Amino acid sequence: MSLDDALGPHGDGALTLIVIASQELRFRALNAPFQAILADLGGEHLQILEAVGRARIRGMSTTELAALFADGTVKRLHNALDTLLSYNLVVKRMMIVARPAMRRMNIIHLPRFALEFTPHMFDTSAEFESDDACKKILCAAAEAYLLKLPSRSCVLTDFGRDLNLHKRQLEILRSHILQEAKKDDAYRLELFQAVLRPTKKLRWSPRFSIASGTSPRPPVR
Repeated sequence: MSLDDALGPHGDGALTLIVIASQELRFRALNAPFQAILADLGGEHLQILEAVGRARIRGMSTTELAALFADGTVKRLHNALDTLLSYNLVVKRMMIVARPAMRRMNIIHLPRFALEFTPHMFDTSAEFESDDACKKILCAAAEAYLLKLPSRSCVLTDFGRDLNLHKRQLEILRSHILQEAKKDDAYRLELFQAVLRPTKKLRWSPRFSIASGTSPRPPVR
């Protein structure tokens, strides 16, 4: 059925058209793995996923999500969130918000929107309590980005520009790669200095790449 047929005589937009997808399409749109569908995902989980998905970059607080349940039970919400977190269907991060009073709160995102969120989008006084989740998100994004490049390497600032990252996020990623590389020689990401010659002046710029046990380090250009 075409959109015009669905609207029928009400093509002036007076009525709201609601499209209802099949269960299979809902799971596919939410990127839900088959194992999760068979095991644990039910109506409450889909309700949370779809609400968080509609919020996109803004995300939703646990208080907002608790309101989705008829009785507003926080315990039911956290049980459902634990299941979604175990299948990596959502990202949960703790923020500290200083105004109007100091408080801690969780912000929930779908993974594909989590990287674009900064606490200041919620409030200028907000900061992440821990950068652990941010490190995982940034490293996953870095690996996916580098694997698309023929050289498997790039300038750190170019990566940040292409993904619209903030300086703070790049610094977190840089520090994390250096720390992990010291602990594990086989760590997937590596950071090194390269001499770039875009102009007559030479300048040092950090590059990073996907490490490989068999391939040599990408040539410095």
